[in-house]
Amino acid sequence: MGATPNRADKETEYTICLNKVPDYIVGVEITEIQEEEAGFKSFTIPAGKYVKVEFNGENHQNLVDAKLMTRQKKAKKWAKNEKIKLSNEFTVEAFPKQTVELEHPEMYCLFPIL
Repeated sequence: MGATPNRADKETEYTICLNKVPDYIVGVEITEIQEEEAGFKSFTIPAGKYVKVEFNGENHQNLVDAKLMTRQKKAKKWAKNEKIKLSNEFTVEAFPKQTVELEHPEMYCLFPIL
């Protein structure tokens, strides 16, 4: 993804889980949307309030397999207990290069608040 035109942040990659469509978009932040090429899709993360959950794993595989789902479930349970209503439309997963490359890689998720 390093050769993406108009890439804004070269240090972070994202995945967007479109929960109601079953779709999973992997991408990067860009400064300008050009004509979409076949196989590419744009998604704008709406401005608003989000619950942010940061966590790490023993390795990348553990981070995205075991830890990711567990942390997402805990975040949703915490929000419910705190009476914070989350949107189920999408979830953002962020992989900052400087933390993914650590001995114990780190990432974070954003859950939109209604």
